[in-house]
Amino acid sequence: MERTQNGNVLPYVVVLLLVIALSAQYVFNSFKVSNESTRMQNTADAVAYSVASVFAQNNNFVALSNRSLVANQVTMAQVVTMVSWTRMASTMASTVNDIGQYIPYVSAVTNYIDQIAGNAREVVEAIAPAITNVIAGYIRSISYIQQTVVPLTAVIAQDVMTEVIESNDEDIDYSFAAASVLGNTAIHLSAMYGQNDCRGEANKVKNGSNVNQETVSRCRQFRNVTMASRDDFSSNRTYRFTFPGMPEKIILPGIAAVLVSGVPLSSTLTIERSGSTVMGGDTPSVQDSTPFTTWSGIDAISIHASTRYLKFGWDGVDVKSTSHEERVKLGVGHAYVGNECSQCHHVIHEGTSYWNKNPRGSACTDPDIDRGYGGGSKSQNSGAFKLMDVTALNCYQLSNEFGSDISGGAEQGVGLTPFFNLKKEGYVHKSDHLFIYLRKDRGKLNTYKKILTTSTALSLEHEKGAQNDALHGASAAAIYFKRGNDKWIKAGSKRKDGNVEYGNAYNPFWEARLDKIDSSESISLNVLKEI
Repeated sequence: MERTQNGNVLPYVVVLLLVIALSAQYVFNSFKVSNESTRMQNTADAVAYSVASVFAQNNNFVALSNRSLVANQVTMAQVVTMVSWTRMASTMASTVNDIGQYIPYVSAVTNYIDQIAGNAREVVEAIAPAITNVIAGYIRSISYIQQTVVPLTAVIAQDVMTEVIESNDEDIDYSFAAASVLGNTAIHLSAMYGQNDCRGEANKVKNGSNVNQETVSRCRQFRNVTMASRDDFSSNRTYRFTFPGMPEKIILPGIAAVLVSGVPLSSTLTIERSGSTVMGGDTPSVQDSTPFTTWSGIDAISIHASTRYLKFGWDGVDVKSTSHEERVKLGVGHAYVGNECSQCHHVIHEGTSYWNKNPRGSACTDPDIDRGYGGGSKSQNSGAFKLMDVTALNCYQLSNEFGSDISGGAEQGVGLTPFFNLKKEGYVHKSDHLFIYLRKDRGKLNTYKKILTTSTALSLEHEKGAQNDALHGASAAAIYFKRGNDKWIKAGSKRKDGNVEYGNAYNPFWEARLDKIDSSESISLNVLKEI
């Protein structure tokens, strides 16, 4: 007999459907939170990289503008050099003509050379003020552009951060950015840069005020880069001078060019050039602390002589020789652009190798007779050549004639104007670091719910990134210095010395990349999540 079975499966179906529904909701909610967490993280990465790129580009702008400042300063040095050189050539021609005018036929040649040299000097001196003022204008303009652009970098970075966030996720309602400059966390992004007012520090020294040693250090660094960028004509004009067809050394048999206590055998004459153009302090009182405000150049050309002679004594006869050194100055020139420097040449240049090469001629560049300069004892010819101090080169008249600023009195743009540098330099592996934090309220996820309010095991909040009723995103980026062939058109243009170049504010090789969140930022992130 067939038995029929009766029953109701509806309760089981309902329970099964409920489980399926809850599972579907859990999976959907998990997908939603996971997807939004990934979206937030991608947004955080995009923000970090974009903000870092802004600062990398600004680093490159600082480097390029600083290079432009250096280039214009070097051009200023070249103008000062040209004026100083032509003045030296003019005074040398006048000295030679003063001697040659007493020699028949030779006087016509020396007089012609004297006129040519004098005319060349007048032309150079006439155009020099206009050129220096144009260069000073360029320097001021670049400095003003820096002062305008660099402080806006933090504002631009903030705007870029906002734009990237809105483009990727409009629901993000809180964002935070901090800069960690080589380990020193800075709340404000603008703390990555520092401005240096070199003239302001020079004025502090004049007034007896305390200076900012970090600024002084940066100004010295800028000055050193500028000095190293000079061409050979501006930096080193010291060499042995010869005319075409003239031997390097002139030997005079039987003549004593230097007074000796014996019988002269021969004398050796050479013509030595010396000179350089440097950036120095505008007055002696500030030279040691802030040598940033004046370009000063000196040039000297002198006859060096030594005499070999027989010295008779109780022990017999010895062959002796006097030292080969400056005996008579032929020509001297000097020039400066800046302020209050009519008596600063010996302060800036004295003791250098080019000064010591022709000390008598170099001393002729200042009118400080009380200390022996400009016609005093330090500029006097020696021995038999003293007569030339009367008949030829007049140091006192010369130092007064050339004792004015060739810029026509303009001070702005001369020396180091305000410039920006990177707050921290000199590192390769370390880099400036940016930390980005984003937050989105969980209410922005319309389908997000707790499955069971009493079950933490089924909660999606903590494990899936929605801690304290919010989703969180964080990322970090680095701004680093990298010099390689990829930045140059020619492969051979990279450093030929093989040395590693450290991060600096003068070469535009700054880039951005995503970076790891460091331990201190991880702690900060956990604190932010709990807020």
